[in-house]
Amino acid sequence: MAVPTEIAGLGSEALAVRADVADPRTVGAKVERIQSEFGRIDILVNDAAFSKAIPLILMDSGRV
Repeated sequence: MAVPTEIAGLGSEALAVRADVADPRTVGAKVERIQSEFGRIDILVNDAAFSKAIPLILMDSGRV
């Protein structure tokens, strides 16, 4: 994860974490970690992905 390193090079702070968004305990633990390190969350990027290939047309139709 190079983005936090790039951000640090610009004089700011960032933390990239991975979490299984299907597991509320995991997500909660990550949020607690971020809050303890930074005090708050200013920006959150949810980049969740499917673990199996699904045709795009089916994703949009609600048939998945």
